Amino acid sequence: MRLVTLDVIDVNDPRGGPWRRLGLGKTPRELICDDLNMGATVEFVRERAADYLRQTSERFDLIFLDGDHRARAVYDEFALATRCLNAGGVIVLHDYFPDGRRLWPSRPAIAGPFLGMRPHLARHPELVVSPLGRLGWETKLGSNVTSLALALRSGDVSAQGD
Repeated sequence: MRLVTLDVIDVNDPRGGPWRRLGLGKTPRELICDDLNMGATVEFVRERAADYLRQTSERFDLIFLDGDHRARAVYDEFALATRCLNAGGVIVLHDYFPDGRRLWPSRPAIAGPFLGMRPHLARHPELVVSPLGRLGWETKLGSNVTSLALALRSGDVSAQGD
């Protein structure tokens, strides 16, 4: 098992990392590598996802896209991610609002991921995007709704919920 995490900011910055603003006592590297003893399997990379995906020769079973949410960026990142995906692999999209509609009454929809995926879906009928919708536990805003969606080839993993 190997985990590569990408971010444009240094999530492990000892002074200004987001972990400090969230009130955590340790950096992600300390939590994952030291406390969980997974230092040999986790790599933290400070880079734009598109840049990393464009140059890497690595292959992945799971890719989680939660970067730039503009439609063009999602379109480009998804195309690059599919090149790095193993057969049967899954791409998880964050902030995917089906049909560009709100998921929570008090929050606007983020249209970019949905719009960025439309051309891929139009050109690749075997591609399925399945929003996770409602989960069995509370997520945020007092609901059980999530903006996560799975993107996969219909023959790779059952998209019908088998």
